[in-house]
Amino acid sequence: GDSIILSEEVVSDNTASTWGSGSLPVYATPAMVLLVEKAAVKLLSDKLDEGFTTVGTNLNIAHISATPIGGTMPVYFI
Repeated sequence: GDSIILSEEVVSDNTASTWGSGSLPVYATPAMVLLVEKAAVKLLSDKLDEGFTTVGTNLNIAHISATPIGGTMPVYFI
């Protein structure tokens, strides 16, 4: 039953055109994957023994819309 919501503002540094995953100034899918990984680590950080962390081994994600610079990209673990 744990949940977490992280979000990130879309800026030029996390766009598809900057990351090389596309040519448009919209939120990059690789940046979204990084945000998902950060959310997983944060959600589990206080539940793991000292010195342990999480590692992503399988992702099933949907990047369903383009978010332009100035928008917000949320990631939900519910």
